[in-house]
Amino acid sequence: HNVTNHSNPVLMTGGAPTRVITQAGYYRLTVNNISHGCVGVDSIQIGFSNPITASAGADIMICEDDSTVLLATSSDPLATFQWVGGPATASWQVGPTTITTYQLVATGANGCKVNDSIEVSLAPRPIVNLGNDTTFCGNTLFLDAGNPTLTYLWSTNETTQIIGALASGLQLPDTFWVDVSDANCTTRDSIAINFKTIPVVNLGADTMVCGNIFLDAGPGNGYKYIWNTTDTTQTIYAQDSPSPWPPKAYYVKVTDTNNTCVGSDTINIIFNPAPVAPFGYTTVTDCESLRVLNAQNTGSTYIWNTGANTDTINVITSGWYWVDITNNYGCKTSDTIQVIFHAKPIVDLGADRKQCGGFVQLNSGHTSPPNTIDWGTGATTGIIPVFTSGNYYCTVTNSSGCKNSDTVRVDINPPALINAGADRRICEGSAATLIGSGGITYTWNPGGHNINPYIPSVKVNTTYTVTGTDANGCSGSDNVTVTLDSLPEASFTDVQDINNPLKWEFFNTSSNANNYYWSFGDGQSSTLTSPSYTYNSPGNYKVMLIAVNTCGNDTAYSDKLNSINELEASYKMELFPNPTQGNFSLSFNNPISQRVNIRITDLGGKAIYSEQLEYSGGNHLKTFDLRNVESGVYFLQFITEDSVINKKIILNR
Repeated sequence: HNVTNHSNPVLMTGGAPTRVITQAGYYRLTVNNISHGCVGVDSIQIGFSNPITASAGADIMICEDDSTVLLATSSDPLATFQWVGGPATASWQVGPTTITTYQLVATGANGCKVNDSIEVSLAPRPIVNLGNDTTFCGNTLFLDAGNPTLTYLWSTNETTQIIGALASGLQLPDTFWVDVSDANCTTRDSIAINFKTIPVVNLGADTMVCGNIFLDAGPGNGYKYIWNTTDTTQTIYAQDSPSPWPPKAYYVKVTDTNNTCVGSDTINIIFNPAPVAPFGYTTVTDCESLRVLNAQNTGSTYIWNTGANTDTINVITSGWYWVDITNNYGCKTSDTIQVIFHAKPIVDLGADRKQCGGFVQLNSGHTSPPNTIDWGTGATTGIIPVFTSGNYYCTVTNSSGCKNSDTVRVDINPPALINAGADRRICEGSAATLIGSGGITYTWNPGGHNINPYIPSVKVNTTYTVTGTDANGCSGSDNVTVTLDSLPEASFTDVQDINNPLKWEFFNTSSNANNYYWSFGDGQSSTLTSPSYTYNSPGNYKVMLIAVNTCGNDTAYSDKLNSINELEASYKMELFPNPTQGNFSLSFNNPISQRVNIRITDLGGKAIYSEQLEYSGGNHLKTFDLRNVESGVYFLQFITEDSVINKKIILNR
């Protein structure tokens, strides 16, 4: 190899030569391959500028998880910078996780470059752990920052390793923080504390009691209570021990309404037995006039409000009584009782009684309520009916609790079965024999006759009552009705046919009859009630009617039938108009002065008009108004002392 400086040539042979150039100039390199005889040539122009300086800064140490800014400087104010693996700026913020060397390349304005580096090492931070946010029951929670020998700064401005964190009382979580610093690093931790009030439980000081005592755990509703007695209430009744010693311990744990904080307390109790209250502050009633009050508690001392100091006293008047009792332990009790004396109810069921049939009503003389009544039959009312014989008792308890009773004998005999016999019918003028049965004595009414049989004189239909008494003294009665059957009364009317003078209509007006026999005076007869009969020839005939019933018969006659039309013709009698619509007239010639009875009847013989008049001899005209009578066939009877003339009227409206 030959390197020649034209101004100062230098020959270098063999190997791979390196030449330090210290002067500016043109340099040529000739390379000879001796083995082959070949030659290679190259040249370079070298010029020298003033060198620059650059600095990446002094090596530094930072805290773990922290960062720092690297700042490059140079003697050339126009120099540019390039961080290897970083920005082409003078500054670079880095946060290494391990010890790291950062390389800097600085280039001056003349193109000269210079290199530098900086090492960033890591310092460990103090480890600080105040714990998780928490709820604390109480007012002060001690916080420990750990790391002895380091320095501390708390949010409370305290500088000790341990502080007592106090509740602010704002009912919100309180936050506390601490900065812990060593020579290089500072670590901060914080904790939020929700302070809760511990239930205040105070069972009181250990004590000695007489008898029993109530223990109150205190805070009130909404809290949970657990006693060592297994009770879960705020208060418990502490029972006395079988013997005063040893003391009995009672312990309670109280949990607040959020089921967070627990308070507790214990009390030791020595129980001395207290006297037993004998009465229980009560009221007693007594149905007698004496009551013995016993204060019990043998061996104790007694002071009564009556001045007595014995365990029992006799009470004879109503009122309030009380006693003070002290036992040999010095324990005392007082008790009061009201004594009220009440009268017993008066129960009087009366004398024993006998009853004929029916029932007996027993009266206790009291009502329920307010009294309680027991008849022994299940009945509880003040008055009961008794239907059977027997002994009956009644116990009455009044509202005061006092009771009394009475007994009565009741005998209920069957009623007398008196029989007056069957109802009967007799004929007028006959006698009825009435016979009662079922008793030993009898009285018949009406009349008050103490006879049996009884034969009354019966004038009208009568109901007779017989009252009888049997061997048990029981009475009864029965009725019998005696009905009179009247004797028959025969009567009839007759009307001559206008168109056939030999024909007659006979109308039976008899009463109390059920069978009839007619004789027409010419040897002919009929059993019809109201027959119609036609004679064979004119003449005078005597008509007979016999009316019959079970009591006998009666006969009626009509012998006024003169020769046909002779009687009517003698009176020159005319009835017009006939048929009529209601108004019509009767004209006749009265042969002599006489009393005349004029009757108008229906077909059944019922009179719808009747008038009795005095007529002088001569012609007369009588008018009638039947417009208020129903249409039909009617008969006008012209009756004198010795004759009857019948005329048919046809009313047609």
